[in-house]
Amino acid sequence: MRKGFVWAATLAGVLLASSTFVTVQAQERLRPVGSVTFEPEPAQPETGTITLKPEDRRMRGFRIAAEDGSAEVRSVTLVYGDGTRERVRVRQTLAEGERTALFRLEEPRPVRAVEISFVPKGAVTLVLQADARRPEPPPPKWVDLGCKSVGILGDRDKLPVSSEERFRSLRLRSTGYDIEMLEMLVIYGNGSRDNFVIRQIIPSGAVTRPIDLRGERRRIAQINFLYRATAIGTAKTRLCVEGMADNGGLDEED
Repeated sequence: MRKGFVWAATLAGVLLASSTFVTVQAQERLRPVGSVTFEPEPAQPETGTITLKPEDRRMRGFRIAAEDGSAEVRSVTLVYGDGTRERVRVRQTLAEGERTALFRLEEPRPVRAVEISFVPKGAVTLVLQADARRPEPPPPKWVDLGCKSVGILGDRDKLPVSSEERFRSLRLRSTGYDIEMLEMLVIYGNGSRDNFVIRQIIPSGAVTRPIDLRGERRRIAQINFLYRATAIGTAKTRLCVEGMADNGGLDEED
């Protein structure tokens, strides 16, 4: 019995060795007989345009930063306010969080838009960082709305306003003698009214502080006054009104 077991084991080993030898020999005889090649298409350049807000257009320098992805930035084209264009060659690959070198303009010029030519490496956000000099706000534009002669006694008067401009504030000016201003009623273009209690003496040649209108920008149809002069003389005393014009936007009310 033991001899039969040994003989069977020996036979199994010979067969296994023979099988392994055949497999190795077959592998050695394999040779390439054909192939399939895959080449991904190169990513096409993209162009993104950033339109600048008026307060950010006077640029002195800029750079591009990559967020949420990476891209090869090839060039940046500046579109100036007069329509002329200037192309800046970049050729820089940005990983997420990286940014290009700082490009400086020879002189600050109003830039209307910036076009970025780039090859994305998947999803990416490119951010324009600019050293933009914000323009100084223009000084208030005060418009003469008209004048009225003032008597020594308490007097009521009306001043029609023909201007189509919208106003934020009013101020009053006295010429001749001092004027005691009591009340002022402002009638707006849509018929609504605001009454202002002034109770202030306006010295001759002086101007009151701005009186802000409710609603900020309003078209004025008429101003009614209750006032009086503080002295009697030969000089003609006049009350004049000036309005701070503001055409920066549309209003809820006229």
